[in-house]
Amino acid sequence: MMAQENYMVGIKVGAPAGSISDFFAFTLAGEMAYIKPVSSSIRLGASVGYTRFFGDKVDVRISNIGVVEGRVEDQGFVPVVFKSLFNLGNSGFGLGADLGYAIGVDSINGGGFQYEPKIFYDTGMLLFTASYQGISLTGGNFNNVQFGVAYQFR
Repeated sequence: MMAQENYMVGIKVGAPAGSISDFFAFTLAGEMAYIKPVSSSIRLGASVGYTRFFGDKVDVRISNIGVVEGRVEDQGFVPVVFKSLFNLGNSGFGLGADLGYAIGVDSINGGGFQYEPKIFYDTGMLLFTASYQGISLTGGNFNNVQFGVAYQFR
C-alpha cells in the first residue's frame, strides 16, 4: 500500500458557464493526480485528466429557410496541470488551485491555458471539491462550474 501513497483519482460533474452555456448542456471530468505534502497545511503535485463538454441542441435561424434544429458537437480536453491544496486549519476545509494546459482532442486544435480555483472539504479518504474551471483558447473560452469527489490513497 505504501507505493500508492499520495495518489488520488476523482470524478467531477459540471455546468458550462459564460457564453458557451448556450451551446453545451453539461460537463463530466475525471483525473488522476500525485500530490505530496510539503508542510502540515500545503500539498503540491500534478495531475492529468479528461474533461468533456456535452453539446446541446440549438435552433439556428437561416434566412429564407426558417429555423433549423441541430446539435453542437461535444468537445473534449486533456488537462495537464500543477495542483496546490492549502488546508484552512484542522477543519477539513481548504482552498486550492490548478494551473496548466488543456489539450483539445476533438475539433479544437491545440488547446489553451487552464486555471481552476477551488474550495474543498477533506475527510482523509475523500476530497470533495467545488471549482470553476476555465480553459482560455484563441478566439474563446470553455468555462464550467464543477462539483467533484476524489478518492485519496494515503
